[in-house]
Amino acid sequence: KSGEDAWASALRDEIRWLSRVGLVQPNRTHFANHAGERYLFSKPHVFEADMHDANVRRRVPALARFFEDAAAALPDAFAEADTRAETNHSNRTSPKFPPLSLLARGDAARAVKLQHNKGFGGCFPCHYDNPGGTSRRLLTCILYLNPGWAEGDGGELVLTPFLSRSVRVRPMHNRLAVFYSDRVCHSVEPARAERFCLTVWLDGVAGSVNTSEDTRLSLPASVLTDPDAAAETLRLSAAQRSLSRAVYAEAYRESLTRCMAGAAGCDEMLASHDAAVEATRGNRPLAALVEALRERKAFAEMGGDMEV
Repeated sequence: KSGEDAWASALRDEIRWLSRVGLVQPNRTHFANHAGERYLFSKPHVFEADMHDANVRRRVPALARFFEDAAAALPDAFAEADTRAETNHSNRTSPKFPPLSLLARGDAARAVKLQHNKGFGGCFPCHYDNPGGTSRRLLTCILYLNPGWAEGDGGELVLTPFLSRSVRVRPMHNRLAVFYSDRVCHSVEPARAERFCLTVWLDGVAGSVNTSEDTRLSLPASVLTDPDAAAETLRLSAAQRSLSRAVYAEAYRESLTRCMAGAAGCDEMLASHDAAVEATRGNRPLAALVEALRERKAFAEMGGDMEV
């Protein structure tokens, strides 16, 4: 354990050094509004560097090794763990998320970013790491590098599986959080202290991510009029992204305001969110389904967030 912590601390020290010498830049977020207009905004107090940048990698040997190993070692490890879990639960008949054997390998199949959140309330609003389109992201992995983190420092990752209780993950040192990029909405709480992490996005093999079933809400009429059946279908499907913003309308708006208040882009992002929710309300059958799903969301929230 001590060796693992030392390795994690070495990664953190290299990120801190990159930040000090100016190679970690303000977060840049691509944003397309409801009218299709594209913008580039920054989240306040959040700084990042892309490990695909050779100019960054050549200066930080521990991070460079992490970057190289992520291309195959991480997909192999997750696929092996998934196979073991399937073997241990061979009698399980409930629906499952995509198997991790679908993870791709190679330099182009993963992206790695390092992040330095400097505190002062820096955070992230509700979002999916794979919003659809041509992205092939299947799995998100976040390695936290915060040996001095304490309650009250903030920066917790909040995972919100569709229509289930949220899970609040404390960004403790050498902790790895892993979730499906296209099926788990998440946000990051405001940080009141420095917060360091490494994020790895692992792609799925061609044809396994953002299929037509994933990107279009094509529920049959029998399911549209049966909220329980719709809820069970959407819990495991990436198609949940089509309704997530309307079902969790308040959470999206509140987290967006908390993240971007007073910064360039806040008004545009809020307007786009409101327009997307309003468009859903304009479709009467869909609006009825959303309201039924919101009731199930409220019931799940009665249990409060789980903390780990």
